[in-house]
Amino acid sequence: MVSKNIIAILAIVTLATTLGISPVFADWDKTKYPNIEGSIPIENSQNYSELTQITLVDAMTIAENNVENSKSMYAKLSPINGYLVYKVVMTNDNHEYSKVLVDAGTGDVLYVTDAKSFDSNKKKKHSDNRHDSKHDSKM
Repeated sequence: MVSKNIIAILAIVTLATTLGISPVFADWDKTKYPNIEGSIPIENSQNYSELTQITLVDAMTIAENNVENSKSMYAKLSPINGYLVYKVVMTNDNHEYSKVLVDAGTGDVLYVTDAKSFDSNKKKKHSDNRHDSKHDSKM
């Protein structure tokens, strides 16, 4: 009985976490990065996980140290513009997020996006701008 409760709680926490950060991931690959120059040039078909000089945890810590009042919530190793980097998603107390590119060889921060609100990814629907004039006149 106890193990079923623990599993249920873990499932709920996982679902809540996934739904809470899904706007960030929906916009993840749409970010236009500037031309960067990292320390580890790679081919897209290359197995690049062995080439890193810093760990994922190191990259997340470096990102946190470079973006004030923010915490890292997700990171992954990726090729960007032919160089191996860690892409780190940061969030702050204002519920805004930014992305940080950390060089996988040197640990240098190569780029930081401007902070965006989580809601900035949502597309407005036509119905969002509609007013109910009957309702407004009653108030």
